[in-house]
Amino acid sequence: MDKLITIASVQMFIHKEKKKNLEEIENHLIYLNKVFPQVSMVVLPELSVSDLLLEAKEQAEEVPGDLTKLFSGLAKKYRLWLIPGSMLNVQGMMFITHLLCFLLKET
Repeated sequence: MDKLITIASVQMFIHKEKKKNLEEIENHLIYLNKVFPQVSMVVLPELSVSDLLLEAKEQAEEVPGDLTKLFSGLAKKYRLWLIPGSMLNVQGMMFITHLLCFLLKET
């Protein structure tokens, strides 16, 4: 393999308020950028961009919208691919998802 991509998976406490979760996400990105500069993709946990105090319908986002703009800005700022888990669009459908998987290295 002549090209490698380094992926970090973030495990974090999920707060009830979305604002606190977004602050926590950026703190993790700052840390990863300083300590592991080789990381080029970050996978965030499910519910990491949720507001647990609101019903799912109330959390729906326009696409593109404020949240997608925020993640786009963070991706550019830290020069990373970001996989934020899942979010609901205004039709109530999940529009960003990721699968749990195992990455295997050939030996």
